[in-house]
Amino acid sequence: MKGEIYNFVLFSSIGDGTVANKSFFVDWSILPESRYKLTFSFASSTLTNSTTYEAMLFINEIGCSNNVVCMGPYASTANNAGFIGIIRDSSNQAYFSTSVNDNPPSYLRGRPSANQITVRIHRNNAIIETDYTPLPDKYTLILSLEQLD
Repeated sequence: MKGEIYNFVLFSSIGDGTVANKSFFVDWSILPESRYKLTFSFASSTLTNSTTYEAMLFINEIGCSNNVVCMGPYASTANNAGFIGIIRDSSNQAYFSTSVNDNPPSYLRGRPSANQITVRIHRNNAIIETDYTPLPDKYTLILSLEQLD
């Protein structure tokens, strides 16, 4: 039904892998086949060292093909490998926190099909595949999908 919102809660302590590359099983079958607006919120445990840099959040398998990370002026291509937004140190409080209002929404052309997804937290530099450091021990990520059709 148009306007229906589905929330998927990902606890890093349940996922498999390092904090920067956590894999989860998600049963997308509860979603009707439709287009969706994706927003998210993120909160972490305390960081051992505070930082002033943003971290980039990627989920390649979710299908955010309209999001493009633009490269430097001499690069020949842009990158659209699952970027969904940024997370940052919460006003130097030594933890990451991002609400649904901190990033623009992403749009999915259909229900995601890959039941195994990997949440990647990378640095916001030219080598976007670099894992972000320092990272907290754990986090909670809530993916909120609003049905559009």
